[in-house]
Amino acid sequence: MSLDATAHQEFATLCEDRLDYTAAAAWDTYYARMAPWLNSPDAAVRSIVVNRLATAVFSAEPMASRRYQHQPLSIDAGRQRPIWLLDQIIQAQRCYADILPLFLQTLHHHGDDERWSSMLCLWLQDLKTRDLPGIDSSHIEGTLILLGAYGATWEAGSEHWLTFLDHPASYVRACAARMLAKYSDAATAPTTDQLFMIMQAKEFIRPGVAGPFWSEFHYGGYAGIDVTDWMMTILEQRPGPEPDDLPCNGIDFYLHELCDGSVDVINRMIAGGHLALAVEAATETLGRVEGMHDILMTLGDLDDRPIAQQAWHHLARYYHVVHPQAQQSETLHATSNWRPGIDRIILRQGSGTMWRDVLVLYPAVGEDGIADQDVWPLLEQIMPAAMRGPLLHEQQQEARRSYEYASGVLLSLEGNHGQMGWARVELIGRGVQDRWDPYTVL
Repeated sequence: MSLDATAHQEFATLCEDRLDYTAAAAWDTYYARMAPWLNSPDAAVRSIVVNRLATAVFSAEPMASRRYQHQPLSIDAGRQRPIWLLDQIIQAQRCYADILPLFLQTLHHHGDDERWSSMLCLWLQDLKTRDLPGIDSSHIEGTLILLGAYGATWEAGSEHWLTFLDHPASYVRACAARMLAKYSDAATAPTTDQLFMIMQAKEFIRPGVAGPFWSEFHYGGYAGIDVTDWMMTILEQRPGPEPDDLPCNGIDFYLHELCDGSVDVINRMIAGGHLALAVEAATETLGRVEGMHDILMTLGDLDDRPIAQQAWHHLARYYHVVHPQAQQSETLHATSNWRPGIDRIILRQGSGTMWRDVLVLYPAVGEDGIADQDVWPLLEQIMPAAMRGPLLHEQQQEARRSYEYASGVLLSLEGNHGQMGWARVELIGRGVQDRWDPYTVL
């Protein structure tokens, strides 16, 4: 299925559906429209479709069925939908070898529900016997671990999971580490604190278990140890990078989120030569961070162009600073006194077919702010209301206003809009890439 302009719009609209239908017939229609896209030649589209179908079948439709008290398609308590989806996945896998790996990834979020886990485990056991392209047996084994095939309590599963930490496949080890984190506590043997040390020791030998282990604690945190130092020590002492086929994020990802405001930790990353991770951490906060300016200037001096350019963009966008080396960049353009008392910065984010432009206005040197009464006429010149479309959402906070328009465009005004004026105005051309050229207003 090729994606011409009309089909692209149809698919995009379908992906925006809230998956909150009030009747089983509406779900039938949704599945009939979405399922054919599993055979799209576009890998990115296939990835979206697998995720949307799994979300609908395992989460959204059962929730809507309970909320609106309609009967699901089958008389078998809704099990017909999962059976249908599994068949669709197998059929699509015969054409595109990435379908099943994508589906197994979604089961980490949906499949462990007790309504589906037994059926899915039987299905996965059967997959081991099939001759299908693209099937990695370690991914099947790891998914079985996550779905509880080797136990769904500490008592039933811990012995298996501890043994799996030494499995030759990184995917299996990672899944076992996640289960150990999920079910351990201060009373288990080993305790959660002890498991942190076990994971660190194993990471020094073969990386790939620490990140999945921490993933169970990430949103709730863990007070038992200094997690940042635990991860940084791993980063500095492990023998190589994490595997690229983990079932969830590794410590590199978590570090850049945990340490986004920590100047000391980011300097430690730079000292250890972990420059790509350092720039991710330094640019994670979408705004100014005290002490981060000098780090960004240092990263902007690097010969590694992608790292340096990321630092240039962040400095220009949030610090109103044009790095000396940024003159080499084709994706950053700054104009001093573009209008009297106003500096303009234009950034190109992304590349290829996945890109958008961002325009930022700052008060010029010596100016207190951009007057509120000047912002809206300027905005109309930069991007007319007809292009932005109707206002969908407006949010007002102290010293910040944000707007989202029907086209997808985002606008934010920051600072004191009273006597001093706005300190920063940002317009993100989301959704209008093919229609908006920020350079047309000279």
